[in-house]
Amino acid sequence: MTGFKIFLWFVLTAVLYAAWFAALWPLRKKNKIWLGVALAAAEFLLAAVAAYVDIASAYLLPRGWQCLLAMFYTVWLADAATGAILLLARCLKKDGFKGALRFAAGFCVTLLYLCYMVVNAQVVTADRHTYTSEKLTREHTFVFLSDLHYGHTQSRGVVEKTLEKIKAEDPEFILLGGDITDEFTSKEDMQYLYGRIGALGVPVYFVYGNHDRQDHAADVGGRTYSDEDLTAALTAAGIRVLCDDCAELDDLVLLGRENENAAGRKAVGELPARPAGKYVVTVDHSPYQYDDIAKTGADLQVSGHVHAGQLFPLRLIYPLFVHNICGEYRDGDTVVYVSSGASGWCFPLRSQAHCRYEVFHLTTP
Repeated sequence: MTGFKIFLWFVLTAVLYAAWFAALWPLRKKNKIWLGVALAAAEFLLAAVAAYVDIASAYLLPRGWQCLLAMFYTVWLADAATGAILLLARCLKKDGFKGALRFAAGFCVTLLYLCYMVVNAQVVTADRHTYTSEKLTREHTFVFLSDLHYGHTQSRGVVEKTLEKIKAEDPEFILLGGDITDEFTSKEDMQYLYGRIGALGVPVYFVYGNHDRQDHAADVGGRTYSDEDLTAALTAAGIRVLCDDCAELDDLVLLGRENENAAGRKAVGELPARPAGKYVVTVDHSPYQYDDIAKTGADLQVSGHVHAGQLFPLRLIYPLFVHNICGEYRDGDTVVYVSSGASGWCFPLRSQAHCRYEVFHLTTP
């Protein structure tokens, strides 16, 4: 996302806020507390629905409408928060607020919230985890990177900084957990990115996500690269694809799963045998295949996909339907760690959790 596009996003959001404020002012100037409460609640509900449609059901709308809905989401949520704060202040003050003050407060809150979301989508930091097992005969440190969605949300400079940070961790290997690229990634950007990752001088293993093969490209104007182009770029970079396949590293076994919605994904019973007594790390883009997680008998599974919801309040809503949203969970005997992901989907906004890559340290007792 270029600086000009982000500036334009701010301008359009500001204009939209002004229009929304003007539309609601005839109601607000009635100066009724109950009406203010109802409007704030309605705006919060609208924001939650907008976030869900834009993130969890993204392909219900064309690309342009998704961006417009994201702007409405920002306006609705910020205006609801402003209304709630001013209603509380009014209860203490006993007087209403003039239109100019109400507009200025809501305008500032909207732009501040937008600023936070934009900055939060551009800053990627490390999250560190340590696990101990008697199966291990030596220590291992590896990096898990997922959901970079390169080519749209973050600039090349931001991605370069992330890769330099990962290299500085001095990992034994890197696991790419899917959605490293997506439907908005050009062929040139895809080739550049994998070439850059391959040049880090660290063994790299890759599993497919639900966007890497541009499965939904028909909804956004068509594919920019083919499956053959993607395979060629990964091969040229020396990146090993684990597609329902294993890699053995002394006392460690890496099991990479095909993406959960791919027709060729194998049943757990069809997977290669994992040597007994070795520590097994499963890499699966989706954390929702609960039966598979329990049946693989892995010691640790690392996943991404969910972005911790990306937009507030989805991280609060998702657990009503599924678990394994963000953080550490347990399915059977397997510890499951779900990364919040290194970027976001579709537009340069993120308000749920920070952008992360995960550093795992496996050690002996």
